[in-house]
Amino acid sequence: MNIDAYPEFTDEKVKTLNLFIAEQRKNFEENQSMFHPGYLEGFNYFFGDGFDPVDFFEKLSNIGWEIRIVDGYLSGYEYFKNLNRQVLPVIRDIRPMEQICYADFPDMIHDIMGHAPMLNDPEYVAFLKQISSLVSNVEMEPMDLEYLSLHKHTAAERKLVQEELDAMEDNLKKEPTLFYKINNIALWTIEFGMLGSKSPYICYGAALAGSPLEIRNIKEGKASVYNLNSLSCDALFNFSDFQEQLYTTDCLEDVVSYIENLKRADNKVEQI
Repeated sequence: MNIDAYPEFTDEKVKTLNLFIAEQRKNFEENQSMFHPGYLEGFNYFFGDGFDPVDFFEKLSNIGWEIRIVDGYLSGYEYFKNLNRQVLPVIRDIRPMEQICYADFPDMIHDIMGHAPMLNDPEYVAFLKQISSLVSNVEMEPMDLEYLSLHKHTAAERKLVQEELDAMEDNLKKEPTLFYKINNIALWTIEFGMLGSKSPYICYGAALAGSPLEIRNIKEGKASVYNLNSLSCDALFNFSDFQEQLYTTDCLEDVVSYIENLKRADNKVEQI
């Protein structure tokens, strides 16, 4: 991997990434039982000696993955298409130092420190492939295509269409398409996924495992936790604030089974 192909990794960004690693190690000392073993092992694999771009690219390549630099947030559909090809989208921007433990919008730290560690876990990668295929293979309706067109990359762009996006989401909550249901569940899982039936829950979703303050929020009981089976279409996550509700399963296979059951139920309705 040629580091010159990725000028986004400036000295200042590398410094910020290493500052996050120091904070995350403190988090591990206090809350190790709340992290998926695959995340802990992956974090040590990639960042045991700190963050170095060349070293990171090489280790990512060794497990069959590569990165794609993007300008900002991707729709779930586009994101899962990349994951299915073993490409990890990485946002170009990075949070300011004052938001080192929690940012109000996905950034480079979220992608590299949140998503990448679990890619070293073969079981999780197989799971990612399964749900990515389930999302990518759903036949979309015109409303789905219109909804995806409103997903903008940056926070500033998103604000310009926020009212239109909110109205579209309100409609989809009332009459959810199959794509909307499956996409919502899949995104919840990779961002806020947890395992277990009681505290301490084991976090593997990137927005939880990659955020010391989200972990603290869960530990302090500030988020209500439900079984994934109760996830409704009006339960949308909010990257700009801490989550008030989270969903858990006993194992990763339960997520796949839940999505497959939704597809089967939808097929039965169509046949009627």
